[in-house]
Amino acid sequence: MSPTMASPTEHVTLGKIQGKANGEVTQFLGVKYAHLENQFAAPVLVEYSANGTTDATEIGYVLSLYDCLIAILKQYIDPRFWDHLEP
Repeated sequence: MSPTMASPTEHVTLGKIQGKANGEVTQFLGVKYAHLENQFAAPVLVEYSANGTTDATEIGYVLSLYDCLIAILKQYIDPRFWDHLEP
C-alpha cells in the first residue's frame, strides 16, 4: 500500500499540519519543533503560521557530519579564519 495525503490535523502549537497516511498510520515527517542558537543555548520554539498548513509529508533537512563539525569549530576558532573560506 502506498502512502497518500492525510486530512490536515490541528496541532496545539503548530496549527494545521499535513501528514501522509499509510494504512492506519499517519506520518508527520520533517517537523521542526525548536532550534538552538548555539550548543549551550536553551531551545527556541519554531513559530509556524496560524493561517497556513505545515507540510509534513517529506523528511526534512538532515545535518551532515561536515556541517556539524564546521558549526562546532566556528565556536572555538577565531572568526577571521573563516572569512576567506566562505564564498
